[in-house]
Amino acid sequence: MSIKGIVQNAINATGFDIVRARVRDGEIMTGLFEVFLEYFILAQGKGSILQVGANDGVRADPVSGLIRKYDLDAVLIEPLPDMFEDLQKNYLGCANVRFENVAISTKDGTAALFRIKRDCNSVPDWAHGIASFDKNHLLRLANAPDVADRKSFGEAIEPVSVPVTTVSTIVERHPELQRMLALQIDTEGHDFVVIQSAMAAGCRPTLIHYEDRSLSLADQRACRAMLMDLGYGFVSEIGDAIAVQRGALPAA
Repeated sequence: MSIKGIVQNAINATGFDIVRARVRDGEIMTGLFEVFLEYFILAQGKGSILQVGANDGVRADPVSGLIRKYDLDAVLIEPLPDMFEDLQKNYLGCANVRFENVAISTKDGTAALFRIKRDCNSVPDWAHGIASFDKNHLLRLANAPDVADRKSFGEAIEPVSVPVTTVSTIVERHPELQRMLALQIDTEGHDFVVIQSAMAAGCRPTLIHYEDRSLSLADQRACRAMLMDLGYGFVSEIGDAIAVQRGALPAA
């Protein structure tokens, strides 16, 4: 079956329909990735979720609802200490969810992660959900139309030293990830590095969801080429990419 066919089947199986997207505050409120994920949960049974860049488990989170709905095994990775604390609080009572207070890269160590200061009240709320290893990535966001003061936005950026490890290490700690259904990534320009780390660890999840728009054009192409060589097909959302393991698709 083609990727186009799986889209329609996924939508039908989960009771959705194709309609014009509703928009609120500039954000589309429904996501194709969530439809895909629920389709594969229903079609294949429960698998585990690895989420890299989990933030607080609430803000712009495409997997938290389904993790709770289906009581999925999940490993949630968030490097910022205060966000990590919020993440744990927001998943209280979810016995199958585990947490790692680290960042993901291709080797172990520490690194500077740039974020907006927690106590800064002069920036839009979404800015507190952004952290990147590239300070320039945050500086570019100061040009967003709802940023009132670009200078103050830049001055609110601070570095935080965080521990860094590999997906291989995470998988060793969490054997439930051997049956990984989805890899969800939101790391503001670091997504390709995370995918490389996951592929080096031998992970081949059914779905990979990552932020395509934050990668350079060269990395967008390299990432897609690597995943296509590993048997993935692609569906694009606005600014995001969904890689679907073709071996998981039903026969036509």
